[in-house]
Amino acid sequence: MTRLTAAGFTPRREERGEYIALVTQVPRPLSAEAWQQLYELLATADRWGLESRKGGLTADASVRKDPRDKQRQPGAEPSTAGEKQ
Repeated sequence: MTRLTAAGFTPRREERGEYIALVTQVPRPLSAEAWQQLYELLATADRWGLESRKGGLTADASVRKDPRDKQRQPGAEPSTAGEKQ
């Protein structure tokens, strides 16, 4: 969460079954550096998503609670932002 906060985001943590998710609204405008930091964080997640809604863009990055359950490389499994597991 510290990396997202430092980049200007306001993340929140959500429990999603076997995952823990960091979810944040993507503020507008957003600098190229902040986009880069967001993409780097998403790439480290087991599941990730970007979703556009009336209220703006939402990003989420989820990791498995038990790392022994990992079946894929980090960032390889896109998810839908806001999806409840």
